[in-house]
Amino acid sequence: MDRITIVYIKPNQKPCICTIAKTQGRIEQMVGGYVEEYLPNEFKSVGINNIFLFCNEDAYLHGLPINYSLNLSLTIRGNIVIAKREGNQLLSLNKEEINILLKILKINNPLNVVV
Repeated sequence: MDRITIVYIKPNQKPCICTIAKTQGRIEQMVGGYVEEYLPNEFKSVGINNIFLFCNEDAYLHGLPINYSLNLSLTIRGNIVIAKREGNQLLSLNKEEINILLKILKINNPLNVVV
């Protein structure tokens, strides 16, 4: 089975750099439901393209805790998966992209795990 490297962020926990199965179903498992995706301006503005933030589309309805605010108008609840996507193809984040993401998200010393 193909695998990809992603950034995984649970509310109130230290983010992880994870290697996961390369399937939409695995991302659904990690966010806990149907997937909603965003292509944040914060990512595009620093030159990392095709990097999407995936979260649970019903997080607000389920009362999931706030995880991250990208800007004044967008607050993400529940678990977040950040991965690269081109068309329908999920791709691994490379080290440079991960380092840029960690700076944008103000994350120091993420955990490295295989899920």
